[in-house]
Amino acid sequence: MSLLNIVENFAVTSICFSPDGERLATAGYSTTELNIWQLGQNPQKIVILDLADTQNPVNSISWSQNYLSAIANTAQEIFIFDQQFNKIKTLTKGISREILVNQFNHNGRELLVATRRPLNQTLKKQGLTAVPDIVIYTTPNWNSQAFESGFYIFGASWLSDLVVVAGNDRANEHHFSVAVFNPATGQQHKISLGAPADEARLAVFKDKHKIGVTFKVNNDSAGTFESHFYVLHYNKDTGNFQVLHSATLSSPDQFVNVAFTTDYTILDTYINGQSRAESLDALGNMQHEQTFQYPTTFGLATYDAITAIGTDHYVVFF
Repeated sequence: MSLLNIVENFAVTSICFSPDGERLATAGYSTTELNIWQLGQNPQKIVILDLADTQNPVNSISWSQNYLSAIANTAQEIFIFDQQFNKIKTLTKGISREILVNQFNHNGRELLVATRRPLNQTLKKQGLTAVPDIVIYTTPNWNSQAFESGFYIFGASWLSDLVVVAGNDRANEHHFSVAVFNPATGQQHKISLGAPADEARLAVFKDKHKIGVTFKVNNDSAGTFESHFYVLHYNKDTGNFQVLHSATLSSPDQFVNVAFTTDYTILDTYINGQSRAESLDALGNMQHEQTFQYPTTFGLATYDAITAIGTDHYVVFF
């Protein structure tokens, strides 16, 4: 499928393909609109969902066979739409803090929600110790079950029936780690990858049990940063992680987003004022590179072999 770029009236920070890859949902920090596009040679905006009643821009979108969900970046609620884009439910149960991400699992029956955990000193002042930061909703009744991850979460995702979490490890606050846990049994396996992060991105390639993670570390008070990138393989039978490849980049104003297509790992980088998308093969070797004339804004999504990147007022396909 050959796709033309989409022009938006806001900086695109959140994008999500429909399960069949024929439509795309877009949103941005500067708007409360959630737009639905029919893709093809001449993309058409077919629906505008106005969430102005939230007073918060949308920052995470997920799409299943039956539902479309969206969350606002500082709100504590999730908006659920049906296949005809009618808002049918607003989820609030079990959510008491800022929501970071929401994602349907592979069959659309469960919705994973990760929330931001306050710092330990904040919780102590409130007299709290156990604070669930993962909520799983089960359709169609939207019953919820809450979990405590043990992390200051930056990203969370499904890996088949397991949950992947990336963040700063509360058990050892000198490490950024990735963990896989089983909601049914509570069993968890994790791997430490480096110093505590200031921000991070997480992606999962479910078919091959591959996990991609990037995280940015502040090395000193002068503002020197490093961005680290790992592709991991998780063995579901043994609980072991294998590092397939990794890299470190140094720059004062960089960030790296990550996603998977059918054949490649996609890195969306912003380094020294220049944006670049790289396609890496299974060995971590760069096969394709595309440079952009405008800064990316961290909207990144893939469908099969197609990559979509949200930029300042554009969605670019390649």
